[in-house]
Amino acid sequence: RKTGQVHARHGEEQISPEVLGRIAAQTAKQVIMQRIREAESAHIYEEYVGQKGQLVHGMVTRREEAGRGRGGYVVNLGRVEAYLPATRVIPGEELRVGDRVKAIIEDVRMEGGRVRIILSRTSNDFVKRLFEQEIPEVADLTVEIRAIARRPGTRCKVAVTSNDARVEPTGACIGVRGTRIRNIIEQLGGEHIDVVRWHPAPDAFVKEALQPAEVKEVLLFQQLGRAAALVTKDQLSKAIGKSGHNVRLASLLTGWDIEVMTHEELNTTLAKAEEALQEIPNLTPEQVARIIEDGFWSFSDLSCAEPEYLAQLLGISM
Repeated sequence: RKTGQVHARHGEEQISPEVLGRIAAQTAKQVIMQRIREAESAHIYEEYVGQKGQLVHGMVTRREEAGRGRGGYVVNLGRVEAYLPATRVIPGEELRVGDRVKAIIEDVRMEGGRVRIILSRTSNDFVKRLFEQEIPEVADLTVEIRAIARRPGTRCKVAVTSNDARVEPTGACIGVRGTRIRNIIEQLGGEHIDVVRWHPAPDAFVKEALQPAEVKEVLLFQQLGRAAALVTKDQLSKAIGKSGHNVRLASLLTGWDIEVMTHEELNTTLAKAEEALQEIPNLTPEQVARIIEDGFWSFSDLSCAEPEYLAQLLGISM
């Protein structure tokens, strides 16, 4: 390395470089460069594979087109280039060459000896990392994010809880006059964010998840994973949300299949269920009542139940 002198050897035999000629020298150069590239790729892979789910900053260097509206963007992260697929860009977002972008590392893999780093701006983890960046209480785990449900570009619900009784979790995330949450919304292209309080009791959590609507009562039916959220008429459209986004995201956030209805609609549903189930031969009124109380309001619901469970519910032997 100091003198630049070349030593060539075949086994134990020393070979003079002058004897080898130009072709051998070119071959040696290609082999050495290939080994260097492989070593660099291995080093980059080891460095970035441990950063999956982490937030990175980069600059868009070019747009790659593909058939059927696919394609994506090449993003320079400094030492390496990463790829942001068009399917991982927030809907309605237009990126241009030279734009600075934030994204999370979604995947790192080796392809043909090269490292391919895949970025995402639509992942739930992207929202989580932005919260950690903008909100100190989330970064130091004083406030913990327990669940996220998201429709990228439209709406997002984030359930939080506090590990310190002195800290109100939703207020810490929203900030004074909404300054903290506004910074995150801007980075998500105007995506609306609901920050709700996580609760260990499922019925209380469902109520929180359906905010900004006010829910009077929640009925839980464990076997079907169904939750009936009862609201007044003036809160019905607010609970369902535009195009059903609010109730769908609340269902994703809580893990319950939420049905929003008024007390009048519930009574009508139960009456229809009783009328239909009474048509089943050999069922007593008491057995019909048990089925309805357990949340089985239609023949379709009954088809989801295990025979053993129904037998136990009805008090009959298999």
